Amino acid sequence: MLVLVDLDGTISDSRWRDDLAETKQWDEYHSQLGNDPPIKPMIALINCLVKGGANVIGLTGRPERWHQLTIDWLLAHDVKLEEVWYRPDENYMKVSELKPEIAKEIMAMYPGEDNVVIIDDNEYVCKAMRENGIVALTVGLC
Repeated sequence: MLVLVDLDGTISDSRWRDDLAETKQWDEYHSQLGNDPPIKPMIALINCLVKGGANVIGLTGRPERWHQLTIDWLLAHDVKLEEVWYRPDENYMKVSELKPEIAKEIMAMYPGEDNVVIIDDNEYVCKAMRENGIVALTVGLC
């Protein structure tokens, strides 16, 4: 099984940074990601999937330049992702267009893997994934 999992709003509680996203203060938004509380049930689920043999890969809309801060957060919260794929720096595509393209690249690395799922909090990303034939689970905090 191949599981692609989003980060912001899916395994990290980024809601407190939403006002920065709404005003498109992206550098400030991403620079604060290290302060996100973990969404513990989602991290437990991810780690169980990994323990069960799934290939679990992070798929985020964060630009690549936030790689180290992201890895530090994942390590601090014991998230067992195989790797993380990022938005290329200076790429401004809508995340609902970008993620299906990156998902195709990742899936090409797992030829013959028919069981592919994405877990994301963005309903537009999930809709786009479904339109591309990928099972998508939309998650969110109450």
